[in-house]
Amino acid sequence: MGRRAGAFYGGGHGEKIDRYFIAATVVAGALGIRHTGTNVAGEVIAATTTGAANALGLFAEAKTYSTTQADFDGFPVDEEGLVAMMTDPYQVLEFQANSGATEGTALNSTAPANILTNTSASAGGTVVTAAEVGTVTFAGGMLIGRTGNNAGIGRRISAHSNNTSTTVTQPFPRAIAVNDTFYRFPWSKATITVQLTTALTQADAIIVYATGAPLTVIEFPSKFGGVSFGGIVVDMQTDSAVVTCLMRDHLMNPIA
Repeated sequence: MGRRAGAFYGGGHGEKIDRYFIAATVVAGALGIRHTGTNVAGEVIAATTTGAANALGLFAEAKTYSTTQADFDGFPVDEEGLVAMMTDPYQVLEFQANSGATEGTALNSTAPANILTNTSASAGGTVVTAAEVGTVTFAGGMLIGRTGNNAGIGRRISAHSNNTSTTVTQPFPRAIAVNDTFYRFPWSKATITVQLTTALTQADAIIVYATGAPLTVIEFPSKFGGVSFGGIVVDMQTDSAVVTCLMRDHLMNPIA
């Protein structure tokens, strides 16, 4: 699920928890936004995969919405209709990179792939030839060496050729050999959109660059560990990754 990795600005809310009325059932780790309706019970509603205007933050708990009258025992956590949220406008959000819109889908090696295997040597270190790039362009995102001559080194993707290759302008320092493998992601620190998965708790990493909700990718220390480039942290032992970002259109700090 999405988690708070820390605060970009130490003077923000920090770990402060706010409670908001809901108008629908929510899950922990999903992104919540201001509810614009006036004839509903809630102040907050879940974001959408591509929509997070007037964001509030992450739901800190799962809460079931009900219109059935219930007794209140005095504990805020049990109060009907209220959910705890982490609402610091400067918090850094961390989402697991997911191969598709369904939670928990591992980074894949079939088109359109996050893991590429090079099939043609590139002495100049600029082209990864792999049919599994498919037809989804990641130009603008990051290419990170997984195995071979450039393992652990990243470059920004500058071009895409359908079902053929992906290219960088700044060469990798060493020749790209046949069977070298690479991670490919649709984000870099120039990215101002991240597409969320259906449950809104992870990031969809199989999308065209610059698609998604208003979230600015930044580089930030992550407990996830691993190789870090362009706001993406990759654990090469498990072939998994996270992306760190800020809410670009927060209700308390609209910077869009």
